[in-house]
Amino acid sequence: MNRDRIERALREPGPRERGYSPEALPATAAELRARVPRRRGLLMSAGALGGLAAAVAAGAVVAVVLTHGFAPGPGTTGTGSSPTSTPTPTPAPARMTACRAGDFAWSSDAWGGAMGSRGTIVLASALASMTACELRGEATLTLRDANGVVLVTGHTAATTTRVSAGQAFQIGVTWSNWCGAEPVQPITLQLTLPGDTMAVPLVPANDQNLTFSTTCNGQEQPTTLSGTDFQPSDRAPEG
Repeated sequence: MNRDRIERALREPGPRERGYSPEALPATAAELRARVPRRRGLLMSAGALGGLAAAVAAGAVVAVVLTHGFAPGPGTTGTGSSPTSTPTPTPAPARMTACRAGDFAWSSDAWGGAMGSRGTIVLASALASMTACELRGEATLTLRDANGVVLVTGHTAATTTRVSAGQAFQIGVTWSNWCGAEPVQPITLQLTLPGDTMAVPLVPANDQNLTFSTTCNGQEQPTTLSGTDFQPSDRAPEG
């Protein structure tokens, strides 16, 4: 190979050397940006980018609605579903008729007791011909002398029970602290069922023999008449 040709090739300037003039590097970022020409359409401001994102999101919402349809609002049904039926409320059970005095056969034991009080047992037996009824509340008790004068009134304890034909009940009655004059004999005990107006007369077998000299516990204390609730009994009324 001819050495002269090699030497001439080495002396030829390269393609990057033709027209090249050295230039100092930019000292700041601002100077670098000034040298680079802006290319419109490629660089976008932050506001333009935000608007583009909003447009894309809106387009996505429209696509979902068109694809799946509108969601059913409150109280409506979706496409193809059957309307929701309202459940029918269960009616409350009818309340039973209140028991009346005429639904029972009545009697009472002889009065007895101790210092300061007297008491008796009242018996009530539901008649075989009666329709089932309900005892609910307090029965009223009243003591009257032979002239009908009210000596004292009181109440039994509250009772809530269903009564069927043939059932028997008993109520304990207590009269305490009588400090008045001797009542005119015979004394009558009356009982009125809750919700009823008929008073049942209950005359103790030994009412003529009641004495009151030992029933006073103190003049400053009132006389009282009270009874228990209607308790199941295996006893039958007498007479």
